[in-house]
Amino acid sequence: MKAKTTELMEEEFQYTLNNLWRARRLVDLSKGIKIPKETQSDLLGAAKETQSDLLGAAVVFLHATLEEFLRGVALREWFKLDDENLKSALKRYARLSSRNIKISLLDLVDKRQESIESIIQQEVESFLYQDISFNSLDEIEKFLELIKISVQDIRKEIGQEHFDNIQSLIRKRHSVAHQADCSQLDFNQTLVLGKSLLVFLTRLSESLSLNIKYGEELKNISFKGEEV
Repeated sequence: MKAKTTELMEEEFQYTLNNLWRARRLVDLSKGIKIPKETQSDLLGAAKETQSDLLGAAVVFLHATLEEFLRGVALREWFKLDDENLKSALKRYARLSSRNIKISLLDLVDKRQESIESIIQQEVESFLYQDISFNSLDEIEKFLELIKISVQDIRKEIGQEHFDNIQSLIRKRHSVAHQADCSQLDFNQTLVLGKSLLVFLTRLSESLSLNIKYGEELKNISFKGEEV
């Protein structure tokens, strides 16, 4: 199967960068909320709750960033595989799909001006963005194995601490999204999670030889905890 152009595939990663910026701005906004000194003030509880909600939203964006990046990786790299390896990748995740992926004759009529390759690309993209999510490091590791990216090698280079933080990010996102629980979040901790994700994505982008402009933009997103 012929791969899409590099330029087209790398457009997917701009969405990832936008989410990182959003997450960073939400963390900064949480820091900027003024907490009243009066411990009995009704405003105290409201201010703390707003601060927690912003941090929770940042955690959700950070996890979304991770998932979008990995889906973009698949969209870019799976089409470089030969037919048999692409089939193998799709079969591994076929059990996750809730959609009927067969294309009807009516659909084919609508697509009569398109090539078979183009139709397959559209279906694979739809599959990736509708049916695949990442809820553990184990899932991420197995996913990257399909394109011959060794998570073990990345772990050795950047350190286990960053991987532990990413696992913590995944758990906290689950608590925020499914239990509406933002109570265990604070400014510095959320920055630590963001920094670990940034380190991982930067190293992964290097492994994939992404266009240098994306690498430079990643470096410009700071999770160092500056005062705002």
